[in-house]
Amino acid sequence: HGVKDWHARGRTNVIGALIGKTLLTISLFIASINADIFYAWITQDLLPKLLPLPMPGIHLNTCRLIPRT
Repeated sequence: HGVKDWHARGRTNVIGALIGKTLLTISLFIASINADIFYAWITQDLLPKLLPLPMPGIHLNTCRLIPRT
């Protein structure tokens, strides 16, 4: 750990996905990435971009992110 604090405020975390050299999606979070946030990102951001058409028989349980206050 560093010796100086530098009065750092919040930390921004990033989750993204690449297909080859193409950036498919990227999301910024001002929170630690836990299992709930990762699951929400997968179901709400990544999968809709990978599966653009509704597919019979595939049902996703989704959760909504609630910003921390």
